[in-house]
Amino acid sequence: MRNKRISMMLIVVGLLVALTTTVYAASSHRPTTPTIVGVWDTKIQVEGMEESVDALYTFAEGGTFLDINSVKETNPGVWIGSGSTYVVTFWAFGYEGEQGQYNLKAKVRLSIRMNGADQLTGQGVTDVYDLEGNLVEHPWSGPFQITGARVEVELP
Repeated sequence: MRNKRISMMLIVVGLLVALTTTVYAASSHRPTTPTIVGVWDTKIQVEGMEESVDALYTFAEGGTFLDINSVKETNPGVWIGSGSTYVVTFWAFGYEGEQGQYNLKAKVRLSIRMNGADQLTGQGVTDVYDLEGNLVEHPWSGPFQITGARVEVELP
């Protein structure tokens, strides 16, 4: 009888350990292989411009992308990739002049390399177009570099 109780207790403890491990693994916010999915605090340096631009890049599962930057733009796009290499394409819209009229559209193409789970670097090119679709020269035109760090949850 005593052996039966000990066996039953060991089975219960084993089941609790297995259940706890399974729940922890399923609820962990990080996959076993790091991916780009998440929010990244990035710095963008456009060739020919003195100052860099800060941006938050959001990579959602399924391939959608969002750039929110310090020049007051919110730009949607898409991404593909796996492992440590990713490609992003997004559109940015320019508002210039005294009235803030929409007068430019820019296609941004970016190649990103993850340097570990929480750091990335990248290089890209921006093509700027006028409203008629003609490629134009603009301070944002041409190549740029980015660096970024994953945004982590922090306790208050």
